[in-house]
Amino acid sequence: MRSTSLVFILCLAFLACAQKRTEPVDSQKVHFAVDSSLIAALVTDTVLSISFAPPKAWQSLSPKALKSAEHVAMSSLVESPRESLKATPQLLYAWTHASSGSVITVSKFPGFDTGDSSITLREYDEYYRGASPNTEVKRAVFYSDGFKVHQLMVTDDQRVTFKMIFSLSRLKSPIQFDFVVPRTSYAQMIKTIESVAGSVAIHSINKSTN
Repeated sequence: MRSTSLVFILCLAFLACAQKRTEPVDSQKVHFAVDSSLIAALVTDTVLSISFAPPKAWQSLSPKALKSAEHVAMSSLVESPRESLKATPQLLYAWTHASSGSVITVSKFPGFDTGDSSITLREYDEYYRGASPNTEVKRAVFYSDGFKVHQLMVTDDQRVTFKMIFSLSRLKSPIQFDFVVPRTSYAQMIKTIESVAGSVAIHSINKSTN
């Protein structure tokens, strides 16, 4: 696993925090097609009240490795000129695909404004564009299987990044998924990304609760 890639992803994840919001992005309904051959057994997080399936045959990171990467990412952001982080995502899970260099991370983001995410998405947009002059950024808010999904798709010379933040009133916290794949592996990985995103569901025990 390329630890520098994970730290890069975490730095991007922590940059969209504590900003005031404005008008929301137009919403639509999107269906993620799930290919069960590309995903592993469900991961159920009873604290977050969700379940999801990670990619099949990808390597999961240990809690120690996650904490180490998160610490390095946060340390680098302390030296950043951007305004103080009052609310940040908390990294919970990560998987890597050694042969392609792809990474998927899952975080909880209790400080994310689920009602209006337009400024946060724009902050992400500006950061990515500032990092590389050849970056293309597409942002959207849509609904999928009951979830409100706040998404950024970022393409630069080296990689394609999907950032999806899933929110729902019954969730204890918005959940952020980051999918980062090299451009050369994008065609190979897009169905895996869609399958993981389509597997996200409310944990069954909590379906009858508010």
